[in-house]
Amino acid sequence: MFKSHQPTQELVQPRATRYPAHWRVAVLLDEERVIEARSVNISRTGIALHCQQTLPGNFHGWLYIEIPPRFPLSAGGVRQIVQTRAQIIYTVHDSKAQCFRSGMQFSAFIGDAEKILARELEQHFSGYRDRSA
Repeated sequence: MFKSHQPTQELVQPRATRYPAHWRVAVLLDEERVIEARSVNISRTGIALHCQQTLPGNFHGWLYIEIPPRFPLSAGGVRQIVQTRAQIIYTVHDSKAQCFRSGMQFSAFIGDAEKILARELEQHFSGYRDRSA
């Protein structure tokens, strides 16, 4: 495994509890290029992704995270889309998964996205506690 990028000191924060979530994520590289990914795990402060291609080592851009409904759409379940800005912390090749795994730290949220993410983590994962509050 190789690291393509070292953490920047100004962005590194205490590690929040991460939860296994295999949610769809769109990574916007620029106005014309989007990479589809899946989350490996997620917390209130960051996300690890599996991608078929490596992300640029200096990536700092937008993610769209699709949070699946907790119950079927036919029963009134609703998909949530959380838009967040994130910076890449590391990328390694995950030989077991046959793809790249990138760790990213959230740096900004659009609208109520941060509150929605915290609420959905609490509701999707029993025992979730927002330790930053």
